[in-house]
Amino acid sequence: MNWDRLIGLASGVLLCAGLGVCGPDWEEPTGDDAGDSTLTSQVPKGSGQLNSLTGKLDGGNLQAFNGPAAPDFQDLYLVRVVSPTTFHIATTSVGGGSGTASFDTELFVFRADGSGLLANDNESAGMTGSLITPVATDGSGFSLTVPGLYYIGISGFDSEPLAGMQPALPIFDLALPTEISGADGAGGSLGRIVGWSAGGGVGTYVIDIAGCTFVWGCDADANGDDTVDVNDISYVLFRLGDVDEPGADVNQDGVVDVNDISYVLFRLGDCPT
Repeated sequence: MNWDRLIGLASGVLLCAGLGVCGPDWEEPTGDDAGDSTLTSQVPKGSGQLNSLTGKLDGGNLQAFNGPAAPDFQDLYLVRVVSPTTFHIATTSVGGGSGTASFDTELFVFRADGSGLLANDNESAGMTGSLITPVATDGSGFSLTVPGLYYIGISGFDSEPLAGMQPALPIFDLALPTEISGADGAGGSLGRIVGWSAGGGVGTYVIDIAGCTFVWGCDADANGDDTVDVNDISYVLFRLGDVDEPGADVNQDGVVDVNDISYVLFRLGDCPT
C-alpha cells in the first residue's frame, strides 16, 4: 500500500469518526456537497452494507469542498449494487424504510459510465416521494440485472438529467409520473450525463437503499462482480487516462493509469466475505 492511499484511508476513518455516520448509513458532510455529475459525485466512505443516504439540496450557490461555488439542485452518489433482485432506492417509507424528503423528489440510476438506466418521479398517484426498483415499468425494457458500480441521483421536480451536445437532450421520458422509466428519452442513447434541465425543488432528504454496499468493500474489484480477475484488468485498461471513473481508479489517486493495473494484478482472486 502506498503512502497516498494509506493517508486517504486514514482520512476516511477520521471523517467517519467525526461525523458518526460510518457503517450502514451515510450523511452528506457539511461543506462537502455531493455534486451533480459523475466527476463531482460523492463516494460514501465505509464498508459493508449501505442502508441510506442523507443530504440536502440548497438551490443557492454553495461553496464546494475544494472548488468554486456552484448551484445545488442535484446530488449524485456512487454505490456498489451487490443484489440487483433486492435493489431499491426510495424517498418514501417503503416497507417501513427510512426514506423521506421535505420536497417533491425525482430519483435516478446511472451506470458506472454515466449513462442513464432508471428514473422515477412519484411512487404512486398523489405522492411526492420517489421509488426505483430493478425493472422499468414503462415497457422500455430497461432493468438493473448486473452487480457493480452505479450512480444514484436525486433532484427536485422538474429537473431532468441530459445527455449529448448542442443541444443536450433528456435521458428519460417520464410519460407518467408514477412509472419507473428506462432511459428512453431523446438523449437516452447519447452516453453519459452532461447536465440538467432547470433547477427544481429543494430541501432535505433521506434515500432508503436496499441491495447496495459502500464502493470500496473490495477495492480492486473494478467491475463489481466480487472477484478480482482479468475482467477488472480489462475494465481499467479501457478507461486509461480518465479522471472521472472512480470505479476504475482502484487506487483512488484521481486518474486511471498503470498504477491501477498493478493494483489489480497484486490482488487477483475472490473478494473477502
